Amino acid sequence: MIFLGPLEAVLKRLLANQINHFPLVELVVFSLDKTLLYVMVFGIGQWLYLRHEKQHQHSIHWPRVIGYFLFFSYFVLLIHLTVLRYQWQWWHLTLDSTRSLARFHLIPLIDTFKLENGTSSFSFWYNFLGNVVWFIPFGLLVPYLRQRRHQFFTVVGWGMLLSMGIEIGQYFLGTGVTHIDDVLFNACGVVIGYVCYDLINMLRQLFKEGTHAHTGHQKSH
Repeated sequence: MIFLGPLEAVLKRLLANQINHFPLVELVVFSLDKTLLYVMVFGIGQWLYLRHEKQHQHSIHWPRVIGYFLFFSYFVLLIHLTVLRYQWQWWHLTLDSTRSLARFHLIPLIDTFKLENGTSSFSFWYNFLGNVVWFIPFGLLVPYLRQRRHQFFTVVGWGMLLSMGIEIGQYFLGTGVTHIDDVLFNACGVVIGYVCYDLINMLRQLFKEGTHAHTGHQKSH
């Protein structure tokens, strides 16, 4: 741990004997810790770039700058949680080409239903909701950063490609279970994120129209 060691110690003292799935909490804290390191480096690089732009009197679109910062932070955290896990020194990772193709779970929903009927409801809900929730930011941030119309299928396609890349990475690095269900649930998360993006745009447009109408009404009087 570089930054969050004290937090991990406190959580371990308070929750280790209270939560059956405490290793998941440890993984999240560990991933956040390593993400902070990369985010700091990215933030410094972004600051130097913005300083250069300001010196040359170029306009800076601050919401877009913040959007890129958030997306980078989200992406690094996602990769740590799903692919790298505790193996954060990615330059030491080795590919395992000897793994059996039988480890590819290509039949949809079978294993998810097994989890539902199993002894641990947490495993089922985390497998389902966790995979959905983790990809909602992708569906929300990517269309905002692209700023193009009619890009729903493109964003969902990119989300599925990222999800498949994660599954393939887990397979060859031996850091997780490669499952088609994860891709399907991730795609659902992208769709929800995109719908949220559309709703936010609709609300902003309605607010602008209401403001303009109110301003015009005041001018007419």
